[in-house]
Amino acid sequence: YYSGMKEGCGLTSYAWCNKPDHISNGESDPLHVAGSNTFHDLQVNWKAPWDATIAIGANNVFNHRGPLMYSAPNSSFAYYGGFDIGRFIYMKYTQRF
Repeated sequence: YYSGMKEGCGLTSYAWCNKPDHISNGESDPLHVAGSNTFHDLQVNWKAPWDATIAIGANNVFNHRGPLMYSAPNSSFAYYGGFDIGRFIYMKYTQRF
């Protein structure tokens, strides 16, 4: 879960702003506000009798994309790296000795 974020619109087109009439400290301060995001992960495992664990799972099960942000959270990339990028399916084998 990532809470909502906001960024100023000073460096981007005002068409990008969804709160163009926002006022801060008595001055015009247009904002772009992105809502909260939730990414869902899932894993199922089986404990084998030979002291091993086999797991299959997926990160970002619903292939959700977070919002584009042009100045927050302090990144030079439009897509925040903390968000998942696409679905990732995996299998994991753990052997204990």
